[in-house]
Amino acid sequence: MQKDQARGYYLEEIVRILMAKTGCINVESGKIPGRGANHQIDSYGILTFPSLFTHRVRLIAEVKWFNARKKIKLEHIRNFTGVMKDISENYFVPGELRDHDLNDVKLKERFNDCAVFFSPNAYTRDAQHYAWAQNIYLVHLSNSGPFSQLVNRVEELLQGINYKKLNQQQIYKIAKNHSLEDKILQEMLNNTYSYIAMIDGIYPTLLVTDGALNLANNMGDDIHADAHKTYREEFKEHIDFHFTIEDSRFTLSLPTIIAEKLVNSINKNKVEPFAYLDIYTLAPYPNIGGPSIRRIFRLSLKLQGI
Repeated sequence: MQKDQARGYYLEEIVRILMAKTGCINVESGKIPGRGANHQIDSYGILTFPSLFTHRVRLIAEVKWFNARKKIKLEHIRNFTGVMKDISENYFVPGELRDHDLNDVKLKERFNDCAVFFSPNAYTRDAQHYAWAQNIYLVHLSNSGPFSQLVNRVEELLQGINYKKLNQQQIYKIAKNHSLEDKILQEMLNNTYSYIAMIDGIYPTLLVTDGALNLANNMGDDIHADAHKTYREEFKEHIDFHFTIEDSRFTLSLPTIIAEKLVNSINKNKVEPFAYLDIYTLAPYPNIGGPSIRRIFRLSLKLQGI
């Protein structure tokens, strides 16, 4: 096994843990049938938030991790798009699920599938444009604080693995064991909180923070904060916005082309530079041992430094 393969397989297990923490259930890897073939999916899970009069949302994730010099290119996004297209067209009812009478079709679970691409590597601009056009959403794992610490720790742990003699399932098992036994990695995972958010009702993203949203203070549904943009270095393919709520630091990371669209829209409309984030969260109840609560917050961000 090559190092890039070992990195990717290890990271898949970490991504599954992160997906579960965002409110996904039944998170696993495996094959999902398409219209023309069965497809090996790195990570997938079902979002616990119901949608009105539609099937449940299934999040399907592709995970790649190359050496630092490589980037996620158009070809990687194009391949994932083909997989998603084939899965979405698998609308046939298997023969074993129907009776001889075609009017008596047995129920089969169906989903609205959404695609997300996770990688510590940067995405090229043409990959970003194609992903935007094809509804493939991009998460850059190494740019924001908690994620970058996770990636660095995983890189350290990989140094002690003789991955050349291991297979995919063995790497999965090692990653799972590390998440349970390595105190540094375990602490990082426990202290990394990520929330699914929708920016301006247009672009889904992952909001990362070093502290959980606290319901004990009777936080209202509408929150206001000032977000400061990280200075974007030349040739970088993402832009970060940072803000603080209840002493927790949040990072909103966007692909460059999405951040540019947002900024251009603000400048064109000549309104106060606000963006809105609808945040979906599965938060613990204030009482110890109480149930979790599903809540949706609307966060109004006043963007600084755009």
